[in-house]
Amino acid sequence: PDQVAALKGQIRFRPAGKAALSPRASGPQFLLEFFYFYDFYIVSALLLMALIFRFNVEARASETGLLLALGFTPRAVRALLWIEGALMASLGGVLGVGGGIVYAQWLLHALATRWRSAVGTSALEFHAETASLVIGYGAGVAAAALAVYVAARRQAALSARELLASTGLETPRPAARGRIGLYVAGVCCCG
Repeated sequence: PDQVAALKGQIRFRPAGKAALSPRASGPQFLLEFFYFYDFYIVSALLLMALIFRFNVEARASETGLLLALGFTPRAVRALLWIEGALMASLGGVLGVGGGIVYAQWLLHALATRWRSAVGTSALEFHAETASLVIGYGAGVAAAALAVYVAARRQAALSARELLASTGLETPRPAARGRIGLYVAGVCCCG
């Protein structure tokens, strides 16, 4: 009782329920959750893109085997696969940047009009800097090029006979599974 009396002037009580229901209080929390979701979305998209490029290289194992059987060096085969993947990633990056701009404008318009009560403000404007667009484009192309390089490097290490006999859908070796898990864990930690 004496301790409560001593703290009586130092403790302030606020109506927490009323503050939590006000639009001002829910706006920043919603935006924070929104940005957390976008971090997850970007990491997921990068992983999906890497898997698609890897499956593309693995599905074409017989083509790689044929090139090796015709006398191409493993380095030349890796270079061909990498150049093809990098060109496709570059084209996809251009479409992705354009689509991202349109999507961001639409989303901000929707947040400022239809979903204004969720964010607590309508003062949202689209702003894109050339540097951020170039960084996004470069990161996407670099991630795709890295995925193609890793898949092509592993595939070109096999003999032409093994590649020609394969269906392209082999399961990874146990050691490779551990490395894939490390790659995924590294990407998740960075995100």
